[in-house]
Formats: sequence, structure tokens, C-alpha cells
Amino acid sequence: FGSIAWFAATAGQFLRKSARAQIALTRVKVVLFFLAFLPQFVSAERGPLAPQFIQLGALFIIATLIAFGSIAWFAATAGQFLRKSARAQIALNRVAATVFAGLAVKLAMAQR
Repeated sequence: FGSIAWFAATAGQFLRKSARAQIALTRVKVVLFFLAFLPQFVSAERGPLAPQFIQLGALFIIATLIAFGSIAWFAATAGQFLRKSARAQIALNRVAATVFAGLAVKLAMAQR
């Protein structure tokens, strides 16, 4: 049991560190996106720059929430339909089986 506990602790530390790194990278990407994309829509002639950046950032956040919210709503609705429909589940199972069979054939045919 000692080695299992060590493995679990090590895996937990790795996941925490990688999650922190991914969050940090995501923030950097977002910052770089805003720095690269938004300045072309900001003009000193229209007044102070900071409020313009804040307005554009807020607009981006609202648009993102609407877009991803719509996708989530559609996915939830489709998921409910697919869970309730036996025919849909059979069709999805057949599609998944076909995909896995194709991948198995590709793997079997692959040369090293």
C-alpha cells in the first residue's frame, strides 16, 4: 500500500502543478490576444484609452458568454433527447463501433 499512496500523492502534485501552469498559460494567451487584437479598435481621438479597452473587453466577455451559453444550451438539449431516445442511442453506439473498428484496422495496418 505504501507504493500506491506514493503514486497517488505524486500524481496529485503533478496534476495540481500542471493545472496551475495551464491556467497561467491561458491567462497569458488571453492577455496577448487582447494586446494584439483590441488596439486596432481603440483611438486616442475618442477619449481616454483605458475605458475603451474596458468596454471592448466587456463586449468580448458578453459575446463569449452568449456564444458558449448557446452551445451549452444546445448540447444539454441534444443530450436530453439522446438519453431518452432508444433509437438515437443505438445509432450512436453503431457510429462509435464503426469509428473504433476503423481505428483498429488502421492500427493493425500501421507499420513501424
